[in-house]
Amino acid sequence: MDEVLEYIRRELRYRLELEDREVLLESASVLSDSSDTRGVAISLVNFRVSSYQGTGLSRMDLLDSLELYLLFAFRLWRYEDSLGLLYRTIRLFHGKPAYTAADSHPETEFPSDVEKLLFTLHPLEFDALHDLWETLGGAMVPSVLYTVRMVRNQHA
Repeated sequence: MDEVLEYIRRELRYRLELEDREVLLESASVLSDSSDTRGVAISLVNFRVSSYQGTGLSRMDLLDSLELYLLFAFRLWRYEDSLGLLYRTIRLFHGKPAYTAADSHPETEFPSDVEKLLFTLHPLEFDALHDLWETLGGAMVPSVLYTVRMVRNQHA
């Protein structure tokens, strides 16, 4: 799973044209008011067993059955820049919800045991969003939550 998360971090960095230090695989609380950290934080906030159950002929591999809940949080020096990156991220995953090795950025190595990553927007009601940020212990910043389903590479 760490390969998948690092891949997503690097791919987002290239697609948003940011510096490596500006895209963190870190708890979103790192972007709190008491911190000078600025950029994009990608946080694994939960995971679940996917509702997709395959053919039902055999037990699914763990990798095929997990969906990751990833929070993408944005805190730059200017609020409007944070909103701009939030919008670009939503457009990116809306326009391209599936990622494979064939269509990844050339400088980003796709995880070898994964055939495909499928991104789905997971909107939160205001109360759930408030609870999430309260749990993270930080002031709420522009953010979006996605589920990411991993499809195992059958040839690996």
